[in-house]
Amino acid sequence: MSLFDFFKKRKPQIIGDTCPYCSKKLEKIPKRKSKCPFCRKTIYIETRFKTKNKILVTEKEAEQTEKEWHDHYFYSGLCSELNDPEGLKNMRIILRKRFGREPSENDVIWGVLNQHLIRDARNWNWGLYSNTRYTMAKLIREEKKLEQSLSIYLEVCYIDLNGPNNIGRPENDPELLEQFPSFDLKTGFIAPGIIYEVKELMLKLNLRLKDVKKIFIKQNIQVQKGLGLPLSPKECWTKIKENINYSKP
Repeated sequence: MSLFDFFKKRKPQIIGDTCPYCSKKLEKIPKRKSKCPFCRKTIYIETRFKTKNKILVTEKEAEQTEKEWHDHYFYSGLCSELNDPEGLKNMRIILRKRFGREPSENDVIWGVLNQHLIRDARNWNWGLYSNTRYTMAKLIREEKKLEQSLSIYLEVCYIDLNGPNNIGRPENDPELLEQFPSFDLKTGFIAPGIIYEVKELMLKLNLRLKDVKKIFIKQNIQVQKGLGLPLSPKECWTKIKENINYSKP
């Protein structure tokens, strides 16, 4: 059943010879998903994430194991994408002291992303700022916070339509700022991948286009004020609507 057998490099012997449901001893240890000859329930063979041992499990336990492997590779991928091992290490220490317990991977990555967001804004690197918000949207979607994730994806769409540039603190150089503005409408666009995520979340949340418009406007009113974007949310909505290309159910 496992989706991640490709990543499990060694193939240990299966541990256990009893049915995980009825606890009766099996005459033959199954090598693949099969039904118990006694209770007739389906037995799964899974590799535990922590021990790497193969064991006989129930369907519910198999689903939990799948989640453990998925979470591991998802968060490992985000950590690699952040490319900030020292920042992750320091954030884990900070949060451990603050919480009085070991923080989750999500907490650590979210904390580092917030630090990156502040740094990007301080350095006027608005393209990087948008990328960081995109990663935040992915992270909380993984936590099943779908409405919040959709709001941030829509924020990224709005920022990207305004053509964000990576300037690098030119406030003391007005000529450079005039030549390379923080936001250039000529370079504004929306990546197809973000639109795909928006449409997926619309379907999952059973939202109509008018519902998404309300979320888009509400989310980005403060974003315009905070970042000083040239186009208002209302001005950008038409373009968002065209890209979504979504008809009311």
